[in-house]
Amino acid sequence: MLLALGVATPIAIDSAAPEVAVAQYAERAQGTFVSLDGDTSVELFDSPASLVDPEPSYNYIEHDLDRDAVFTLEFGEEARTWVEDRHVYVWYRSEYRYFVAWQPADPDFIRVTIIDPNGVQIFNELFERE
Repeated sequence: MLLALGVATPIAIDSAAPEVAVAQYAERAQGTFVSLDGDTSVELFDSPASLVDPEPSYNYIEHDLDRDAVFTLEFGEEARTWVEDRHVYVWYRSEYRYFVAWQPADPDFIRVTIIDPNGVQIFNELFERE
């Protein structure tokens, strides 16, 4: 790596290898996933950027198929994780945290976990791509 510093000297950085890893890490799970018991489905998708929000929003829509109820969360954030082979996103609503995790090597499955305001896990299920 070449690094040159100075008042009027530009900074030059050799970044040949990291680009592939960054592109893979930025990939988000997309599509419709159904719980293994068939009671719930989750849609994950990016909404396009707009004038109000220049960044695309990562969205979560949950369908409770038993009660015919729909629940929507917007603006998912990438959660910090120290596991390289797993991506985790989190949404916040009314002090509840909604986590979606998946392994890039197996993108047809996601895990949805919900944590209540007291820090208690109240939901933890595996979903498969429809």
